[in-house]
Amino acid sequence: MADTFVKVALIVIIIVLVGFLGVLTGYIVKPVTESTTTTTTLVTTQPTTTAHITTTTPEIEVVTTVPKVLCSPCFSYFAYRGHDDTYLLLRNGPRTISIKDVTFSSGENIQVLHKCTQFPCDVTITYTDIDTGVQHTDSATLNSPYPSKTISFMGASCADNQITLVIKNEGNVRINADEIKIYVDDVYEGIFGHAIEPQETWITTVSGHSGTNNVKAVSPVNTAAAPVYCSGTTLSCSKALLDIVDVDCSATDEELTVIIQNAGQIPLYGFSTLATIDDIFYVNNTGGPTSSNSLQKGEMTELSYRCSNEYCSFGGKVSKVRVSPSNCPQAYVEKSFNNLYCSGTIVKTISVMAYSCDRTTDVITLTISNEGNTRIEEDEIEIYNNDKYIGTFGRTIEPGQLTINSFPGNPGQNTVEVVSPSNSARINVYCY
Repeated sequence: MADTFVKVALIVIIIVLVGFLGVLTGYIVKPVTESTTTTTTLVTTQPTTTAHITTTTPEIEVVTTVPKVLCSPCFSYFAYRGHDDTYLLLRNGPRTISIKDVTFSSGENIQVLHKCTQFPCDVTITYTDIDTGVQHTDSATLNSPYPSKTISFMGASCADNQITLVIKNEGNVRINADEIKIYVDDVYEGIFGHAIEPQETWITTVSGHSGTNNVKAVSPVNTAAAPVYCSGTTLSCSKALLDIVDVDCSATDEELTVIIQNAGQIPLYGFSTLATIDDIFYVNNTGGPTSSNSLQKGEMTELSYRCSNEYCSFGGKVSKVRVSPSNCPQAYVEKSFNNLYCSGTIVKTISVMAYSCDRTTDVITLTISNEGNTRIEEDEIEIYNNDKYIGTFGRTIEPGQLTINSFPGNPGQNTVEVVSPSNSARINVYCY
């Protein structure tokens, strides 16, 4: 009986253990239902841009955030001098005029309230020619103005470790001589030393060193910066000699051409040209012989530069040209000129804008416009009436301007012909 009890107890214990293990085993293998999370790992190589510049003579690089065009299209009669958010500064053309009953002489500065609230802004100015009494308009589109005393580098060069800087006042007010500070490699070198009127350029020199000079010009509102390379000096350059053979300025082709000759013993290359045209400095150091193809003894070469009408304008006077080789900058050559002008096709076209005849005196009055690009002298326009020569018009007319004059007519129909060097105009004027 005892054995039977023991056997039953063992069986119960075994059953309990098996049940427990089954429960335990079920917990371990039971799959766990949970949300699935997908993790994406992006393996990328960050792009890296590396600029490699290899040059023996670094080019000028002007660093400035200032836009270049303030007025485009600009005025045809007035000379644009600058503008800000309120005022427009102009220079009067060759005529004596009046604007809203205020008289301005030829070349006089004019300040106008432009009333622009946003840019670009179209502006039209109405003015009256005092001599003729004829009213005209002149229009332009003004872009967002610079700060008032913004500057930019127009060019830079180095000769014999002397750096030449050409700086333009891009603003709308005069920058005084002590308001521009010059730095070379972050070392203060002094003030610019010359006042610059709005939209005008000026030149100065500062000491440099062999190699690249990091030049900065600091105005009251911005900084213009450029690396300027100086090749230094060598004893062999004492035998270097350069000559300017010929200079030509074409307003039609917008090109400045300088023919030079190596008159010394040293091969020369890397030429930089500085020209003074109508008291504006033009600088260019592109093109021409290089270190691998230098200008040898006795050889001549032509340096041709793109020169826009901003500098090489029709009739512009070229008063001085200086050419300097980068490998022997002390061998520069400079020539002055008295009668060198930018050429172009001379046009003296006219049109008759208005005419009338006084009924009581039979005097005919003509208003003639110069549609060309050159001043027409008082004796260059001839007047004919009914094929009979009457005389010259007797007034000079600037390009784009109108001039009035009178001469005797005849009762009835007058067939008037006006003849200029470039064309003629024929009209019928009736005196009744």
